[in-house]
Amino acid sequence: MTDGAPGGLRFRMLESVAVFAGERLAEQANPDDASQQFLDHMTALIIGAGVELTGMQRGQWMSVLTAEHDNISAALELTAADAARSPNAATRLWELVGALTFYWSTTGRFREAREWFEEALSHDAPVASQISGRWGAAHVALYGGDFAFGVSAAQAALALAEQARDTVHLARALNSLATATLFFDRASGLSCSRQAIEAAEIAGDDWCLADALQVAAYALAYGGDVAPAAEMLDRAHAIAERLDHPLLLAWDGIGRAFVAAFAGRITDARTILHSARQQTARSADPNLRMNLLVAESWISFLGGDDMSLIDRLEHGRRSCAHEGAGEAAPLLATTEVELLAASGQTDRATMLFESTFDDLVREMPPARSRLSNARALICLQGGDLDAAQTHSTDAVTSADGSTARAVANVLAGLVALRRGDRGSAESLTLTALTELVEAGLIPAAIDALEVLAIVQVAKRDPIDAARLAGAASAQRHASGITRTGLQTATRHDIHALAAADDADVRAAWVEGESAPLREVIAHARRSRGAQRRATLGWAAVTPTERRVAELAASGLSNAEIARTLFVTTETVKTHLGHLYSKIGVPNRAALASALHGEQPRPPMT
Repeated sequence: MTDGAPGGLRFRMLESVAVFAGERLAEQANPDDASQQFLDHMTALIIGAGVELTGMQRGQWMSVLTAEHDNISAALELTAADAARSPNAATRLWELVGALTFYWSTTGRFREAREWFEEALSHDAPVASQISGRWGAAHVALYGGDFAFGVSAAQAALALAEQARDTVHLARALNSLATATLFFDRASGLSCSRQAIEAAEIAGDDWCLADALQVAAYALAYGGDVAPAAEMLDRAHAIAERLDHPLLLAWDGIGRAFVAAFAGRITDARTILHSARQQTARSADPNLRMNLLVAESWISFLGGDDMSLIDRLEHGRRSCAHEGAGEAAPLLATTEVELLAASGQTDRATMLFESTFDDLVREMPPARSRLSNARALICLQGGDLDAAQTHSTDAVTSADGSTARAVANVLAGLVALRRGDRGSAESLTLTALTELVEAGLIPAAIDALEVLAIVQVAKRDPIDAARLAGAASAQRHASGITRTGLQTATRHDIHALAAADDADVRAAWVEGESAPLREVIAHARRSRGAQRRATLGWAAVTPTERRVAELAASGLSNAEIARTLFVTTETVKTHLGHLYSKIGVPNRAALASALHGEQPRPPMT
């Protein structure tokens, strides 16, 4: 029988015919000749394909190996049976498992791969023959979630590559070490990743260069360093496209979607995710599917979509365990805890936190800050302020980097406010807000704006509060971000502020919506302190009011000022009224004189 398989025309036979043929072969005088011919053929095929699996012919060769899977298993079994007594067979086994690394990882055959790598490790062979297999064992172990074995195998591969001056596997071993280290220490992992990038450039290994750039990008993005993460992804993107490598393209899309969402571009993130799904479908790697699910879950949450993806996260965690693909498992669990807490599902979030915290922190220590932050939010929602303080402090002190610390400090500020410490609340939140805006981390910056607005309400300054809340509202509309991490804990206060029946408060909200975000923050910093801000003089004038004064002094009418600032004429009138009162002037001419340095008149009574 024949069929048209991806690798070309293939001949098949009924099982009964195969058994009969095997019996006839066994009756020959030298049946080993046929086995050797089979092994020689499969060895040439596997090693040749292994070379191509990182290049532009990768898709064709993956199809060939998939069609030959049963023959590959038979070849490995025959080789392993002879490896104990034959040095040549042991060498062949090492070469075969090394060449099959990308086939196994791409098709998600992690358990099968691990068994064959362990078999190879039980046989000695020349250094040059072992290097590829040693690195392959590390690569597959990391994707399988066995980080301890992955690190030891990568270190062994690195030592052998240095000994043999194998630049390709030197770069790949460094990349594997970076990948593993990032789960434990982001700073060390990034340092190792940069070494891998340099080594891959020297070796001319495009696959490793793109992968190392992506590893670094993900580490930066998860630490909140959005801009440098985007730069790394940009460098990797061209390589992935040139190679038309589905795994690289899928990781690229997932990373870009995260960066777009963190930067406040939800529409772009959704578009990028669509492409990432298409590329992920070209691979059977379950880790890729699970990381895609994490990105989809966060973007769905931020965009206000259906929250059913949280249930898929739980299913994904169980799938990882079933399929032996543990690389994504810690991230899935951490994300699930965060999203459950952020969506107000505190009972589920608490149960998952308590059942997974110790294991997750052991497997991925940088997750501690995120998990503790989620737990603090749960306690805050439940009214347990002491526990919220404890977990919030842990989130801040265990934060991996300044941006992650800023994210934790926003909730720390809200906890301080609920405990009655308005000074600490303002200090923590305002400092965090500045850092988050500088980092371009928009969802967290929105939370910071709204927490700071609530602080100002507590300080009995509804005008500043409305200005900050208006700025947050503008960021939500511009970015497409409907939900944020702390919204369940702040929304009632923000809704009350939005519904305030006060013309000055409404005008300040509109001002916050129209003013540049940096001006709003600068004004908040000037207004900070134990004493209330000045109510008279230029120190009391807001950035938007000053702009209105400048435009009025230039001779523009109220209608022209309104068109320039994209506000209504009524809003302009309100701003001018505030200016006249604060500066102590009766009209536009006097306001222009005061703006140009003349002494203002005393406030009118």
